[in-house]
Amino acid sequence: MKSNSVSPARLTAFEILRRVGEGAYASVLLASREDELSPLDRGLCHELVMGVLRRQLWLDRLIEHYANRKVAGLDESVRIILRIGLYQLRFLSRVPASAAVNESVNLIHFARLRSAGSLVNAVLRRATREPEVDPTSSIHDPLERLSVATSHPLWLIERWTEAFGSAEAEALARANNEPAPVAFRVVNSRAQEADVCEALRAAGAQLIPSKVSPGAWRISGAGSLLAQFITAGKVYVQDEASQLVALQLDVHPGQRVLDLCAAPGSKTTHIADLSLDSAGIVATDLHEHRLRTLVSSAEMQGLKSIHCVALDGLQLLPFAEGTFDRVLVDAPCSGTGTLRRNPKSVGASHPQI
Repeated sequence: MKSNSVSPARLTAFEILRRVGEGAYASVLLASREDELSPLDRGLCHELVMGVLRRQLWLDRLIEHYANRKVAGLDESVRIILRIGLYQLRFLSRVPASAAVNESVNLIHFARLRSAGSLVNAVLRRATREPEVDPTSSIHDPLERLSVATSHPLWLIERWTEAFGSAEAEALARANNEPAPVAFRVVNSRAQEADVCEALRAAGAQLIPSKVSPGAWRISGAGSLLAQFITAGKVYVQDEASQLVALQLDVHPGQRVLDLCAAPGSKTTHIADLSLDSAGIVATDLHEHRLRTLVSSAEMQGLKSIHCVALDGLQLLPFAEGTFDRVLVDAPCSGTGTLRRNPKSVGASHPQI
């Protein structure tokens, strides 16, 4: 590796985080860049992106301590590079400190911000000399301290504390900073649940049936075989709560379903699979390109009962009254319920609704 080079994992993480700062979705960007990276680089990139997003408020306070200046006064790219560097130093014990520092400085050169190279170098080298600094130690207000410690916006900590009490609010916030379990469902049109589970267990997977959603499984291990099953359309990775929606909708074979805001299609394809692919499902979304993802997912799972239509669900719908037996509206919202898996789904500012 050349002295001024940057590993593909760190470079991709930087580019994704910069796009996220412009309003893009981390999960979508990570998925779109997977084929460009080796398995090791893919894992590090994912850890850096999601870790920085989960710990952003805390990392920013740490930057302010080591840099002796407000983080708001730094260029956005400099902030991102410092977050990436500090995250490695404080949370990734297998990454040598020298690699975290040197490649962060190289990222500054890549971003054409050479004048900030000395600052990044100084901040990260100070961080290696003072590894025990707690940026929350000088915060006296307990809610603000918890907000920074868990990198949750203060308004959300206040809301949770008022609704559930301080202990439960803290438990919620800290749980959100732990990686979410991987859950999947077996696609009935492609495979038998017993056969899939038997094969995964034989490959070393630990499987736990969901306590929330019948038919959902939590899994750890056997990642290679799970990936093969996903590619073959035999299993679909989907959160337990998301799977519960289709079960509650209780669609019977032959019924007609309208799924508004359907993309990317997790719930839509689950509805189709549960109804033995015999329900008439009209899946709509505002954006045509998002519906293409749904079409691809349906094809992978061998589902033919889904018909996609691009339309604005806020306008008068082009369907006669009584056309559908079931209607599902999974509308965009504040995103607070998905923080654990999507830490950027709620911003630092208070929502308007």
